[in-house]
Amino acid sequence: MLNQTNTNHYFLHAGWYKLLATQIKESNVDITKYNTYKDITANSDGEYDIRSLRALHSEIINDYQNFQMSIQAAKHVTPFTFGCYSIALSTCRSLYDFLKIACENFIYIAPQIRLSLSQSNGDINLILIQNHSPKDSRVTKSGYVIIICTLLEMMRNLNNKESIPFQLYAPDLDYENDEKKYLEQRYNCTKLINKAIIKLKFKKKILFLQSKTIIQKYTNITYHLFINVLKS
Repeated sequence: MLNQTNTNHYFLHAGWYKLLATQIKESNVDITKYNTYKDITANSDGEYDIRSLRALHSEIINDYQNFQMSIQAAKHVTPFTFGCYSIALSTCRSLYDFLKIACENFIYIAPQIRLSLSQSNGDINLILIQNHSPKDSRVTKSGYVIIICTLLEMMRNLNNKESIPFQLYAPDLDYENDEKKYLEQRYNCTKLINKAIIKLKFKKKILFLQSKTIIQKYTNITYHLFINVLKS
């Protein structure tokens, strides 16, 4: 977890590197040939420099013309990818609780982005806001895609692999047809809307449902964590 007193906005939780590295391997990319990969090392807190990860990510996408890599990396997320943060998100009792906890604690895994919730006309909006930080630490379009899809994947896992319908608002939505299709099929994206603001819009009544599958998942994860503690 990111140190709460850390004021260096260049670092990200190691979970983001794990997601990207796993997808790179699945895509049969020889990561060792990239000088940017050789420069990637974790700091004393196990965090990675966003500039190094961003450079490697962009270089591979350009070389292989694999624009889906940013979207597909999210499917590798697990309840342990981001340590105690993702464990907490994976044991929420409702999808609204998930979004609330995500907003309250997101700074610990990606201090470059702030999440905010708003409500209007039966809808709940999850808004992604770029924090005030050095320009070279800003999150790029492909970075936003990984963040958005990772949140959606965690919600999908929490809801027994069933995606929640949502609308995506973002600038420059010039995705390839395969990317749009993937968003629609895996995450149930019902509409892509070009706007300066970046947000996900959900129906409030769906997010507040206390699904039996969520309760069962909570029970199972709690049980396994208890067993692991006994074994340690």
